[in-house]
Amino acid sequence: MDASPSRPVALRAGLALALWGAAAAVLAIVVLGDADPQGIAGAVDAAVGIAGQLGLGTLLVALAAVLLWPPVVPGLRLLLRRMKDRMSVDQRPLVEAQARLAHFANAADFLTVGKTCLRMGDLKRALPALVRAVELDPSSPGACAALGQAFFAAGDLKNAAVALAHAVELDESQGFGDALLLLGTALGRLARHDEAEAVLARHEARFGASRRADLVRANAARARGDGAGAMRFLDRAARPIETTGPVPAEERYARAKARVAKLRGGAPS
Repeated sequence: MDASPSRPVALRAGLALALWGAAAAVLAIVVLGDADPQGIAGAVDAAVGIAGQLGLGTLLVALAAVLLWPPVVPGLRLLLRRMKDRMSVDQRPLVEAQARLAHFANAADFLTVGKTCLRMGDLKRALPALVRAVELDPSSPGACAALGQAFFAAGDLKNAAVALAHAVELDESQGFGDALLLLGTALGRLARHDEAEAVLARHEARFGASRRADLVRANAARARGDGAGAMRFLDRAARPIETTGPVPAEERYARAKARVAKLRGGAPS
């Protein structure tokens, strides 16, 4: 197995270095302040001025981004949530599975390694482990779905569609419908719109409407020349989310994109 450090470890290391750097800067100001108070005061004033300008520039850029592309706010929330999820992954099952694989190759441990690395965003290690898991146990819908998810994350939509199709063939309810939804999304991005529509119609029949699915179905309808159908899906996707439970960040982001698409005359992105 590749023993290179994972992204969460690198992020933690970067944060630690930043904190140590800030502490060292404060200490330097305190120590050097006694030797040259006026020089330190001037340096601090200059640093504060630069920081203020950078802060104002960042604020203006953020405001422009929100005005030009309103989904940027839910998109940032989605990004931050994914970063948090990656950094909070328990790596103990990964270490234990790798130790067992050193003595005996088996599908279950390859799947554990692959899924854990996938949750950490480490596709370099996730993909070969999941490929091996499926090779050893091609009848596992969980392994096929995880492999499809990894291919999708890597941008390999063709292989993602193949793996996800196999997963839903084995178990259409895999991941409480997530495999079906991702399969429809992959097919839509491959411009296989009729297949995407059929898959996502099955998803809705079993698991209810999804704003992410509605965006893909709006694209499919538009590709068929059905502008009215595309607007119906966008209308549904843009409706307020009424629920007493937590709303997935992906659904909020899809709703924001649908609202923008409606303003643009029904052209989802």
